Amino acid sequence: MPSDRYFKLNEDKQQRIMEASMDEFIKSGIHDASINKIIKDADISRGSFYTYFTDKTELFGYIFRMLKTSAARMIIDEVIKQKGDIFKAARKLVLRGTENPEKAKDKTAVLFDRIMSDFGIIAHLNEVNVGDSGDIFEGLLHEIYTHMNGLKEHLSEKEFHIIADMMVVMSVKALVTIKKNPEIKDKILNVLYKQYDVMEKGIRGGALK
Repeated sequence: MPSDRYFKLNEDKQQRIMEASMDEFIKSGIHDASINKIIKDADISRGSFYTYFTDKTELFGYIFRMLKTSAARMIIDEVIKQKGDIFKAARKLVLRGTENPEKAKDKTAVLFDRIMSDFGIIAHLNEVNVGDSGDIFEGLLHEIYTHMNGLKEHLSEKEFHIIADMMVVMSVKALVTIKKNPEIKDKILNVLYKQYDVMEKGIRGGALK
């Protein structure tokens, strides 16, 4: 997490630092990102940077936590939009994840796409401290469970956490594969959707009872 000095900055300056940081991580990835480029674009001194963040890994960890928070809200909104149907919502979200984020001009979406496409970044995430991301994920699952449709009658909240974890693993694997091999996008999505169907039919059929 950033230091207290960072959070005491005015909102415009915080935003300027985040914009410059995301631009550099999008362009160069976490390993090759240049702190010199970030402080130049953010118009801050090198000394100031190190009073806000220990290093660029801590900076990236903070941004990644922000991405997870944003993604959590987006997932909840989609589940609500699909009237509590988690599998329909998952299909919509995965399909959205295969689209070109540049069109939306959303830097958080572009950075997430960069992470999904860069196995070097994915491997490095194990070294990143993402703060209370576990609490974010737990809160996300609880809120989704409260909004679920009739499927909730067939599984407890604890069982839903297991199902959600499986869905995340399958979905991320599919998205990473599509990023590397866009020509087989339809094939990968068809396989993923069939996996969703099997899970849903199993749950409704009492597989967890």
